[in-house]
Amino acid sequence: MPDRRRFQLQLMALAAAGTGLSRAAQAQAGDFPSRPVRLIVPFAAGGGPDLLARAMAVRLAPALGTGAVVFVENIVGAGGIVAAQNVARMAPDGYNLLMGASSHMVQKAMQPSVKFDPQKDFAPISRIGLAPSILVVAADAPYRSVADLIAAARKNPGTLNYASGGVGSAAHLCGAALAVHSQVDVVHVPYKGSVEIVPAILAGAVHFAFPIASTAAAHVQSGKVRALAVTGAKRLAAFPLVSRHGSDVVGCAQPSERSARRIAQPIPSVLASDATPRCASMASADRQMIGDATLVPTLLELLGASDLVLDAWFGLWAPAGTPVAIVQTVFKALHRAFEDPALRKEIEDTGTVVGLSASPQEFTGFMQAEAAKFERLVKAAQAGMQR
Repeated sequence: MPDRRRFQLQLMALAAAGTGLSRAAQAQAGDFPSRPVRLIVPFAAGGGPDLLARAMAVRLAPALGTGAVVFVENIVGAGGIVAAQNVARMAPDGYNLLMGASSHMVQKAMQPSVKFDPQKDFAPISRIGLAPSILVVAADAPYRSVADLIAAARKNPGTLNYASGGVGSAAHLCGAALAVHSQVDVVHVPYKGSVEIVPAILAGAVHFAFPIASTAAAHVQSGKVRALAVTGAKRLAAFPLVSRHGSDVVGCAQPSERSARRIAQPIPSVLASDATPRCASMASADRQMIGDATLVPTLLELLGASDLVLDAWFGLWAPAGTPVAIVQTVFKALHRAFEDPALRKEIEDTGTVVGLSASPQEFTGFMQAEAAKFERLVKAAQAGMQR
């Protein structure tokens, strides 16, 4: 009998403790935010995701309440793994948020040993936007279409290379998926961050790359690089076939003599034999294929592979265990922030499509589906082994 009485007292104590913790969490949520909120961005300053985060933070602060402060901190390293591991260990109180990304899901699929799990170590708040990647080459490169690039890769196996922001990044997965679908042998060159991708193209260090739309937009529109295709399901208004400066984007000018010298690993068969007549016919074929010749075509339209629809996406995550009330507070504030049409336009002008989740639960389901897709793609592409 004493044992039973002791057990009942223990249950009552646990219930009281649980009630106390619940009330404490509610009080904490009611006071939130009482100090600055840190938004950690796992990408280098100046890149598309960083610009998106800073534009969003400016509007998120007032949406959280009068006097609220949201500041951005960049923690880069290992393609975003360092930031994710740090935030996963932080206090689950809502004052440290992570701009989570599809690249974190890809990294987990590629490297199961990484010390964080996007689906277990974080409380999803909301997806923010979708950012297709853009297949780009230098403006004076000899590749005037996706067909030209694939043909060159087939003629010279293991010679063409492509840049990415690191192993497991969106650019890495896009390159690996294109290689598998087209049955070509190309070399992956990982850099320290996504902001280094376009400079590598401009310097002639690599032949092609898949920067996300928000990073590529200004370079394409200035005519410094040529966009060959979009990885999303739809063409983007930010990427017309002719740039705003009148430079050729996917046109068919004869490759310059300078371009032949500056390519790090020249492709003699392409430079010598793929002259303007063949290029012109391919450009015409591309226009017939996509129907609307005013915008850069999608890989889905050109190659007919649904697995090549690879949108990078960004969202807000809090450490696992963050009170539901705080998650809901941030979720509602985020939606209020995006009621500002200027914020939507600022983001969508870069090629990122605003796509807020209907609820934190919907975002959780979206992440689960994405994880399954990336695991399938990584296995098919054997992208877990860096080339």
